[in-house]
Amino acid sequence: DAPVIVEVRSEAGGEVRVVVADAEGAFTVDRLAPGPYRLRLFADRDGDGRWSGGSLVPYRPAEPLRILPDPVTVRARWATELEPVDFRTPSP
Repeated sequence: DAPVIVEVRSEAGGEVRVVVADAEGAFTVDRLAPGPYRLRLFADRDGDGRWSGGSLVPYRPAEPLRILPDPVTVRARWATELEPVDFRTPSP
């Protein structure tokens, strides 16, 4: 029901790359150097492009957030596929 924002950060540090997943959940991050990356995904329900932790007054729930527990390894000239991420169930 909301765009999914994907934040990609190299384990070596550096800038965070941000992309929006399409309606099927697919996304592309171009020109990544080979190596391990950490991914954080959230449903951008308020449309501001940033994760919101919600508020108590007025009550607004936090936007669904998932942080992949393991780094994703990117190889040169290879597509990398991830397991589906479900925002409908609570995070473990």
